[in-house]
Amino acid sequence: MFESLIIAFSISLLISIIFVLFGTFFKNFGLDEKKGIQKIHIENAIRIGSIPIILSFILVSSIYITYNPVIKFLLISLLPAVFGGLYEDLIRNGSITTRFVSIIASSVIFVFLTGSYLEDVNVAFLNYILNIPVISVILTVLGISIAGNSFNFIDGVNGLCSGLSISYLIALYFLCLEINEFELANALILIAFSILGFLVVNIITGKLFLGDAGAYCLGILIGCTGVYISSNNNVISPWVIFFIIIYPALEFSMSFIRRIINKKNPSLADNEHLHSLFYKLILIYFENKKAKNLNSICGLFLVIYGSIPALTILYIKHDIRLIFFSLIVYIISFVILYLWCKRKLKSL
Repeated sequence: MFESLIIAFSISLLISIIFVLFGTFFKNFGLDEKKGIQKIHIENAIRIGSIPIILSFILVSSIYITYNPVIKFLLISLLPAVFGGLYEDLIRNGSITTRFVSIIASSVIFVFLTGSYLEDVNVAFLNYILNIPVISVILTVLGISIAGNSFNFIDGVNGLCSGLSISYLIALYFLCLEINEFELANALILIAFSILGFLVVNIITGKLFLGDAGAYCLGILIGCTGVYISSNNNVISPWVIFFIIIYPALEFSMSFIRRIINKKNPSLADNEHLHSLFYKLILIYFENKKAKNLNSICGLFLVIYGSIPALTILYIKHDIRLIFFSLIVYIISFVILYLWCKRKLKSL
């Protein structure tokens, strides 16, 4: 298996380098210009980072992975999100509705094919609601869809979305080993190494982005895998999965609440995300020196912060009381960090 991981990393790295070297050929499609209030990168970049990840995984997994039904269903489920995201990445005139429908479609397909949905969340009154199959399915589809959109929310600085995805996939890998889902575990770790090749190029050059296809697919993949793991065994609670991905969930929730309070359209982009505020602070403190490198430094710092829950889960395992306690502590830390950044920026 180690050989397959090295090959996956190498293929992803090579394709990513090729895309950056021949980036001038993408002037008419796939180009992410420095336009939009949420944009904080200083150079034009191409939004097709999903392609080296997907190609690397397909090429290597066709040799090393046995495609059991769960893996097949996961990959089939991702197709609407792949095509919907790539259309936006390449053409750049796709509507929000089109992307939203593609995310919902991927979530619905996964639930339909696997029969996996939320049933027991260790909270009595919620379990009572989830005992109604229609409501359970709707909430599961909504949860997976929000996960996909949340990952797109954090795709704002170099390495953040891809770095956190690797962290989350590794955590899910160990959870799969616990419940004897060995083939799924192998597929997840292979995807993680396929992302790693892209991550290196993204961090170093800042000229290749995940794009909507990459962010949506990683979020949906992790969300679907989490639902499957928690609904097909009696050991791993859905709260374990929720805690692992709490950072993007908080970015999404805070953004939605903030825009509602400010009477703005929740679907419109802004530059008030935690990673946006943190990046502004770094620029001020370093007086805008080597801004491209500061973008990557910001991303890597937040990857460490966003990976704390995944590392915590590997330590505390499945103690639901500790999970709830850790969840509350992390949410408080996020809010404090966010408010601190806002206050600092106002005082400078």
